[in-house]
Amino acid sequence: MKGKKTRNENEKKKKQTNKHKQIFLRMGQTCSNEEDKENSRISRSLIKDQTSSVQKLILLGAGCAGKSTIFKQVNILYSNGFDEKHRTNYKPAIFGNVVEGMKTLIVEAQKRDKQFGEEGLENAAAVMKLKFDDVLTPEIGSSISQLWTKEEAIKAAYADRSNFFLGDGVSYMLDNVQRICDPEYVPNEEDIVRVRVRTSAIVEMTFKISHVEFLIVDVGGQRGERR
Repeated sequence: MKGKKTRNENEKKKKQTNKHKQIFLRMGQTCSNEEDKENSRISRSLIKDQTSSVQKLILLGAGCAGKSTIFKQVNILYSNGFDEKHRTNYKPAIFGNVVEGMKTLIVEAQKRDKQFGEEGLENAAAVMKLKFDDVLTPEIGSSISQLWTKEEAIKAAYADRSNFFLGDGVSYMLDNVQRICDPEYVPNEEDIVRVRVRTSAIVEMTFKISHVEFLIVDVGGQRGERR
């Protein structure tokens, strides 16, 4: 009877713990010891209130692990999504991803002594003059599209992308570059999910699934990015 009573008490404690449990998502396995300590500190600060019925999901991990992508997907699926004004605010980041991605491919092609055609040389020179915060025009879109779709040097560099860093969303952005460079362009939800934006602060959002309230927290991937 004593053993049965102990088991019942343990099961009761387990249920109480599960009721107020925290769900932690650790993405990537490349965090340094200092980043782990910082993540632990943030985690402890978020679990002080164990009596809350809100389930907390904390996205932790190294930069580029996909935390912000999940955060945006949850916003689209379970929260308010992105209205037109909010979507428009993503345009500079999307333009920057396009420019950064193509510049990276041009540089890597040159490092590998890949030969550009005459048109490709002109377009590559035009792209290399761009700043990351420049507004992209249809003319620039045509230049980038030519490099991406017709220039063998760029195709060769992209095929070798495992040997240098290239964001996961770059190919998507370049596939859609002419739409992105349209003067009337407004990002859609897929564009927003694909764009890489460095998280520079701890961002929170609440949402409900089947009457259960959740709090999801996106933590900047690099320690220096957190404010």
